[in-house]
Amino acid sequence: MSECIRTGEIRLRAESLGVAFRKLVVRGGSGVRALYFHLGFQLGLHEGRRVNSEKREELHYRSNAFKKEVSRILREQGFAEAEVLGVNIFKKEIKVRIYEGFESDYMTPSNEPACYFTRGFLEGLIEGLTGLKIKESAEVKCRARGDPYCEMIFNL
Repeated sequence: MSECIRTGEIRLRAESLGVAFRKLVVRGGSGVRALYFHLGFQLGLHEGRRVNSEKREELHYRSNAFKKEVSRILREQGFAEAEVLGVNIFKKEIKVRIYEGFESDYMTPSNEPACYFTRGFLEGLIEGLTGLKIKESAEVKCRARGDPYCEMIFNL
């Protein structure tokens, strides 16, 4: 029995997933984009709740721990290298920058932001880690549009 089956993991190559996403988005349009977002959200929510149950105190009282955990999860899941730029309690805003995300690499060129799954995953992950609902999120920069990185803002 393979190691992945024993650990309950499924491993996909980012290239394969990116190419599949691109082909389906081209054929299915906004409905497929919404599906990707919600799939990402559910996976992120599950992962965030799992990690929260293990590290609740550390995550809730130390913003650096929260920032490191978000970056670690995205890297370990193979989605992207990420940096949480800021957690602004007064503005109720979290800003995340994504470098080398699998979606933007394969959705290029695009006239609009392309990281639906990743934005959904982050939205679910943040909710799962913090217990706070995201009211709105937006990808304000995207490598698929020619920006040097992807940047997302999450409003609590």
